[in-house]
Amino acid sequence: MKVCFLNPPRFQEKITDEFIISYNVSRFRRGVDISYDVIPPSELALLAAVVAKKHKVEILDANALGMLHREVCEWIRKQKPDYLVIKGGDTTLTDDIIFYEYAEGLGIKAIFWEDILNPYYSKRLMKDFNIKRLLYGEPEKNIFRFLNGETGLIGGGVIENLDSLPTPLINKLPMDKYKRMGKKCWYAFLQRGCRWGKCTFCLVGHENLRLRMRSPSHIKKELDKVKKAGVEHIFFWGPELNVNEKRVYEICNLMKKYDFTWECWMRVDCVNEKILRTMKNTGCIRLSFGVENGDQRVLDSYNKGITVEQIKRTFKFSRKVGIDTIAFCIMGTPYETKESFNKTIKLLKEIKPTLIAPALYRPFPNVALTKFAKKKGLILRDFYDSALFCDCTGYQLSARTMKLNEDELLKYSNKIRKLGTMRAYRKFLFRPNKEILLQFFLRYLRNKKKRYNTSLN
Repeated sequence: MKVCFLNPPRFQEKITDEFIISYNVSRFRRGVDISYDVIPPSELALLAAVVAKKHKVEILDANALGMLHREVCEWIRKQKPDYLVIKGGDTTLTDDIIFYEYAEGLGIKAIFWEDILNPYYSKRLMKDFNIKRLLYGEPEKNIFRFLNGETGLIGGGVIENLDSLPTPLINKLPMDKYKRMGKKCWYAFLQRGCRWGKCTFCLVGHENLRLRMRSPSHIKKELDKVKKAGVEHIFFWGPELNVNEKRVYEICNLMKKYDFTWECWMRVDCVNEKILRTMKNTGCIRLSFGVENGDQRVLDSYNKGITVEQIKRTFKFSRKVGIDTIAFCIMGTPYETKESFNKTIKLLKEIKPTLIAPALYRPFPNVALTKFAKKKGLILRDFYDSALFCDCTGYQLSARTMKLNEDELLKYSNKIRKLGTMRAYRKFLFRPNKEILLQFFLRYLRNKKKRYNTSLN
C-alpha cells in the first residue's frame, strides 16, 4: 500500500489589494506559527518513518518548495496513493482542507491531521468539511487504525517509550531548503509533555501529558543522520530543555561531539550562569524564554510558576555569557491592565532581549484560561471561527480583558510590538545580512498593516 504525506504550501497574507506576502509556516503540535525561516516538518517526517516500516511512503513538503496549490494537486494526482496524510493547522485550516477535499474527490482516502482544534471542535470540523478521517494527538499508533480501514475521529495515543520511535525520514525531504539565520537547520524534539504542565493558557497543560524524554543515545542517532545531510544548526523544539540540571548537561555533553550551532526553549526557573556557560561552550547561540508578562500578578493569574526576579536574573546571565535571547510575551490575558502593560514594557527594556516576540492572547479551546474568559464574557470571537478566517496568528484580537476595552488593548499591545520592531532593527544594524533584512522587512510590513487593522469588523 502507498501512503503519501503532505506538508501543505505556504501561507499567503494580503497586505494591500496589490501586495501579497507568502510566509512559511511550522505546523507543529503546539500550533501553526507563521515564520520567517523555512522550517522542516519534523513531526510529519517522523510519522512517515513509522509508516514506512510497513508501507511504501512518499513525502511532499510543499511549504519548503514554495509550490502553488495547483502544483500540489498535480503531485497528488500523479502519485495516486491509497492514503494521503495532510498536516493541517489552525492558522492555515481553510487552505489545508482544500487538499483533503481534492484527494477525496479523486477517490484517494485522505487523513486530516490537526491538533489544536481537536478534539473540542471535532464535530464542527467534520460536519463543515465532510471529513471522514480526522487525526489528532500523538499519531504513531493511531495512524494504523485508519490505514486498516477505520473512519471517524481518532486521537490521543501516548507513546510511553520515545526511544521506540525511528528517526525522521529525512531522505524524503528537501534538506537544503531548511534555513535558520542563513544556516541549514533541523528541528529536533527532545521530549513530549512538560515538566511544569500547569500554565492555564497552554494546550500542553490542558492535555496533562506526562513528561517523557528521549535518551541521549536516541537523539544522537538523529543528529548523526542530519549531520550527514549537511545540517549546520539544530533547534531543540519543545517546552523546555532544562527539565533539570542533569538533563541540560546530558544534552551539552552530546553536543560536544558535533560542530553544530544550536538553540532551544527554556524556562527561567531552572537556570544559572554555570549552565548557560556550559551551553555556550558547546555551541548554543540562542535561547527562547516564555517571559509572558512583567507583572507578577498577571504571571500568577495563569499559573506560570515563575517570578519577575527569575526573568531578570536569567536574562542577566544570558547577556553575561553571550547567548542571544528571544522573549515571548502574551498580551491581553483577562487580568491585563494598563499597569501590567507598562510593567511589561519596563521589564523588556531592562532585560534587553535580542528579539521580542509578542502575541495577543489566543483563547485555545478548552484550556483553563479560556474557560475563565468565557465565564466572564471576555471572548470576542470563537477560536474555531478564527481558524476559518486564518486569524489565529496572535495578531488578531480575539478577547478583551476585565479592565481594558478593545481600543485600549490594541493601543498598549502596539507599544510592545513597536518595541520589538525597534530591537529587530537594531539587530540588523549591528549584524547586517540578507536573512535578517528579509525578516525585518516582512515583519515591518506585517506590523504596519496590523496596527491599523487588528480590531474585529
